[in-house]
Parts: sequence; structure tokens; C-alpha cells
Amino acid sequence: MVPVPEELAPKVLSYVSWKGQPRLGDASQPTADTPATTVEAPPPDNGDEPLARVFARLDDAGRALAKVIALASLDQAQLTVSEAARRAGVSTREAAGMILELGNLVVSAGGPPLAAFIKDGEGATAGEFSWDTRVVVMQEAVARSLADLVRTQACG
Repeated sequence: MVPVPEELAPKVLSYVSWKGQPRLGDASQPTADTPATTVEAPPPDNGDEPLARVFARLDDAGRALAKVIALASLDQAQLTVSEAARRAGVSTREAAGMILELGNLVVSAGGPPLAAFIKDGEGATAGEFSWDTRVVVMQEAVARSLADLVRTQACG
């Protein structure tokens, strides 16, 4: 994660949202900056294993935010970024970064792409930016698995 000045945060988030997930290019062709050895990514898995690995890597704030987003997604509630941050006890900037990081971790662990992301909610306008009009979306399968992990951790 790269620190961004507060006044540039909306522009950076808009750019990252527009640009989409980073593409690593053709991994079979090493570049001058890349070592010749390749690290094999874990095989894609439709089960809960990638999410369990990701959940284990999250810190307490990341787990709290993942829990908040997962439960809201299962309830089919439109959860704004600022409300998710408030419920998880983090700032909206931290929450936005954690959501992006969560999505990247899930993909790198072999889980589904776009597991969690931020999109325009009701009332969002193109010219104005507000965390109160951007909502967090999580795939139902991911939300269900994360909710099960949260329940298991609470019981164990």
C-alpha cells in the first residue's frame, strides 16, 4: 500500500477504480528487472481454502472490516465505505485500502477475482466524490465463506 495525501485520495481512488486490477503480463517472459526464477501461484480453488489463507493473514482491523462487509453482503444491504469503516473502527482511507488489499489477497491466494470492490451507490454523481455514496460489494460465495470463518473463529 502506498500513502496518498488526503487531498489526492479521491482522484487516486477514481483512477485505480477506472484502471482495474493490475495485470502482471506474460509471466513466462522474464523482464530485465524480474529474476529468471518463477514462483508458481497456487491453483485456483472454488472452495474455502484460499479465503481461509487470506483470513489468517489479515490483522484484527482487516478481519473486522471483512466481517462487516461479508455480513452486510449476506443481508444484501448497501454498505457505504464510510459506514463500513465506522463499524470496523478504522478510517475511510484505511478501509478503502484494506478493501483493495483484500481483493488482491484473495486473487493471489487462488480465489475469485473481484471478491470485494467499491462501486458507485445510489446518489453518486460523476462530478462529486464522497465515501458516503460509494458502496462496498462482495461476492455472495466469498461473503458466505468469510462469515463462516468469522463464526468458526468466534467459537474456537
